[in-house]
Amino acid sequence: MENNNIKIYRKNLNEASQKADFKEILTISLKILEILPNDYQALLSIAKVYITSAKEKTALKIFKRLIALYGDKDWDIMYYLARAQYQMTETMGDVEPVKKLLQIPKLTKYQKEQTYDLFKRHYILTGDTGLALKYNKRCIEYSTDIDKKHDEYTNYLFNLHYLHNIKAEHLYKEHKKFNNLFSDIPQYEHKMERTGKKKKIRIGYISPDFHKHAVVLFVYHMLNKYDEKYFEVYCYAKCDEDDISRQIKSYVDKWTNILGMSDKNTADCIYNDKIDILFDLAGHTKGNSLAVMARKPAPIQICGIGYFNTTGLKAMDYFLTDVFCDEPGKNDKYFTEQLLYMPHSHFGYTAVDMSWKPKDAACLKNNYITFGSMNFFTKVNSQVIKVWQSILDKVPKSRLLLKDRTVMTPVVLAKIKKRWQKAGLDLNRVDFEIATPDYFKSYYKIDIALDTFPYPGGATTCDALYMGVPVITLKGQRHGARFGYSLLKNIGSIDDCIAYSLEDYVNKAVRLANNYQRINYLHLTLREKMQLSPIMNGYLYMQNLEKKYIEIWEKYTGIEFKINREDKIRSAEIYRQSMQHKQEINILKQLNNDKKFYSNMAEGYTGLGDTKKAAKYYLLASNSVNDIDEKRKNYSAYLFKLLFYKNDILKIVATHKAYQQFFTDVKKMPVKKSNNDKIRIAYISSDFRQNVMFSFYQAMFNKYDKGKFEVTCYCLNKEDVFTEQIKNKVDSWKNLFKVDILRAAKIINNDNNDILFDLSSHTAKNILSILAYKPVGIQISGLGYMGPIGLDAIDYYLSDRYICPNENEKYLPEKQIKMKQSVFCYTAKPDLPESIGAPCEKNNYITFGSFNNINKITDEVLQTWNKILQAVPNSILVLKDHSFISLDTRIEFQKRLENLMIDQQRIYLECADSFYMQRYLEMDIALDTFPYNGGGTTCDALYMGVPVISLVGNNYVSRMGNSILNNLNLGELIAENITEYVQKAINLVNDVELVNLLHKNLRIIMQRSPLMNEKKYIQELEEKYIQILKSRKVEK
Repeated sequence: MENNNIKIYRKNLNEASQKADFKEILTISLKILEILPNDYQALLSIAKVYITSAKEKTALKIFKRLIALYGDKDWDIMYYLARAQYQMTETMGDVEPVKKLLQIPKLTKYQKEQTYDLFKRHYILTGDTGLALKYNKRCIEYSTDIDKKHDEYTNYLFNLHYLHNIKAEHLYKEHKKFNNLFSDIPQYEHKMERTGKKKKIRIGYISPDFHKHAVVLFVYHMLNKYDEKYFEVYCYAKCDEDDISRQIKSYVDKWTNILGMSDKNTADCIYNDKIDILFDLAGHTKGNSLAVMARKPAPIQICGIGYFNTTGLKAMDYFLTDVFCDEPGKNDKYFTEQLLYMPHSHFGYTAVDMSWKPKDAACLKNNYITFGSMNFFTKVNSQVIKVWQSILDKVPKSRLLLKDRTVMTPVVLAKIKKRWQKAGLDLNRVDFEIATPDYFKSYYKIDIALDTFPYPGGATTCDALYMGVPVITLKGQRHGARFGYSLLKNIGSIDDCIAYSLEDYVNKAVRLANNYQRINYLHLTLREKMQLSPIMNGYLYMQNLEKKYIEIWEKYTGIEFKINREDKIRSAEIYRQSMQHKQEINILKQLNNDKKFYSNMAEGYTGLGDTKKAAKYYLLASNSVNDIDEKRKNYSAYLFKLLFYKNDILKIVATHKAYQQFFTDVKKMPVKKSNNDKIRIAYISSDFRQNVMFSFYQAMFNKYDKGKFEVTCYCLNKEDVFTEQIKNKVDSWKNLFKVDILRAAKIINNDNNDILFDLSSHTAKNILSILAYKPVGIQISGLGYMGPIGLDAIDYYLSDRYICPNENEKYLPEKQIKMKQSVFCYTAKPDLPESIGAPCEKNNYITFGSFNNINKITDEVLQTWNKILQAVPNSILVLKDHSFISLDTRIEFQKRLENLMIDQQRIYLECADSFYMQRYLEMDIALDTFPYNGGGTTCDALYMGVPVISLVGNNYVSRMGNSILNNLNLGELIAENITEYVQKAINLVNDVELVNLLHKNLRIIMQRSPLMNEKKYIQELEEKYIQILKSRKVEK
């Protein structure tokens, strides 16, 4: 019999074990061993503590002693031995110790459940998902504790997503069964007096991941950028706290740690806090609180972010998603919740604070491509392996870098390698790396990241993109299979990395791998694009999310939640600054069609590329304001917009002549007699800065005859480094940016200029209002605005015989000054690389391109381009414009493509950037827009070696391509009608030798043409100035 001390020790040991007081367990166990050196309970208790403390090797010594004393048929000894071996790096993945447990007779339900749990853990690590799920089911079957059964079922549901061939219907069915576990649990009642009309909506967030965890990267905005005027935020943290936790705690209104609290008590706490909307951020992930949510402690409950499928709970009202992860109406049937669609990404990513910055792609130095994946190996199924091997086979010398925690576990890694090898992977081309805290630096080794499927990366994809590494992702069918697709769509300019089938996945990866320049471009620009996107715009994200909160709150209460007018205007401004034009317009429409915002709406429609609506609202803005300057400014904008889609020269001229109506009260200034030794030429512009016009007015300042002419510039813009280049070349410089119109006119008038040349016209805000005073006796327009001016104070318009044929002169209000060759003189940016040939020679497909303003791309243009794409198999079209930085703009543009029945997968939308000229090197043929041709973009394309197909029309804007190409003796690229335009493009495609020749020689052709001869250009222009002055004297 045991003495009393031993009995007391055993009692205390049991109490310490229940409290998980490991220090006390060790102390008491050692005391027992002093009396009973071979005591079973004491030895096993110590071994358990060592397992919990990650001292498995020390535990193994004790198990060796226990087996010697009590044999290898004791389940507790053998189970905890197997547990220790599972935790050890050296033996993790080895199921043999677990198999021995099944040889022990008369196992209880609890012992079977624990044994099956170990099997499941081993198999999920080695990627044997089918076996893991088999034992997962047995764990559920044998679980005697209801909380354990909950945990096992959520684990089972989570693991189902690793299967590559599982159907959405089956996933839905299995998730729905989860609700049966809570059929007997009562739910809280929520009466309207608890809710009703209120000034603030109280949001509760519940999560086990409010500490250093990937989920925090996606919920950070929710916790530190919410609108405190209309919302309160309470956090319920089911985790040990760290610095991240403490930081979050400082942001929110209330923080409650529920770790160790029962589900019932947690639910009571939330209910008593009077939470209006409770957001579960975990779903069926480890440590979740779905048993709390099942009790319905809040009247409205949402799930999302941390989990990628339905919860199956009837108590859950909504699931947060976006229009990319779930196309509205398509996946709703697979959710027990109502889908709550964000207009952009439902992810709001916050990058960790780190020193790692994007660098040049590794392939530039290595001369081979390194593909890579940082996803868990469990996601890498046999289908993924087959696709990745196909890519390696098609990209010679390429390698695959894989990084995961299991690389340090030899048994697991060996089994994974064997499985992958069986699926066809050539392990000799794979480099394995152990997961490390500073894993970001491994992205420097990776040129292209390969996403997994159907379980794609979330945080890993964001991290890769943030480090500048492009990610090839497959657009799946269900919510969780489309994370990569949603992220890339939200960032934009990377459509060539989105695959729509397994074959497309391979082709996109291979296509990108063969383009080192494109890879490097993405490495250097992706972070900036990501930072500018909705993914990382916290205020935009929260504005959209809080809008959803208000919508569901109003639906629940039936009471309108009041947002004052000023805050609605503030919301519209956030959307404007975020370049989300459609949402800005929607808010402005809610302001009862307030006339004050017509010009804002016009700007919004301009951003969306809806030129006709932009023109409509600019005209409305002009008609609705009393301020004459605002009338003029908005009418000018209206005229400018007409040029993008109107092809009727009479209509264009008539509307421009109507501009004169705004100057009936303006008195022209007296012309001062010129006594200048030299002819004084003045140029006025709002574009003496980084602007497309910078390439076209250089000759006026670089090569003018300083012996005969004095040049003055009147600047109406903020100055930049480009401005400085001009200032240093001219005789006089005056900045009138903040000077009022009349004073500016007087300054110019007092300077006694002979000729004033307007380089902006209707594209600027107030230049024409200054010129209306006629501060200089001879005033000219042109170059900066390719349309009639309509102001009687403008005497001449600079053009050429290609821009303005003789038959058009009779319609135009200004007298034409026609250059013999080109009205344009193009100055290229320095140090630009030269084309070494057409990309199609290497790619084996044609890349068309148009880098013109989106407002120039009419439906007729799109339909014409589509005919070309249809006639040229496998060809693609790259459209690049600054407007495509806006996701709203991209969405609206893709809707246009869909309405016109144009294949969106063959048209890539990219935003303009500082590498835009280099991007031309990847274009085979440029397609010009019409009726508004490209000017700067056409010259840029040609200078970079890209031939341009252009359609000639009647107006100035529709004849720019005609002038540029004729001055290069490339009239064969000019079409007279749409049929000819299409045919010329096809003919050029069919003559690859010619395309290649043009790529190699177009720059030389341009440099030797009138288009780039600054000396001859300015000499002719100065001759025109002298002729005008002589003719004016004769008239007098």
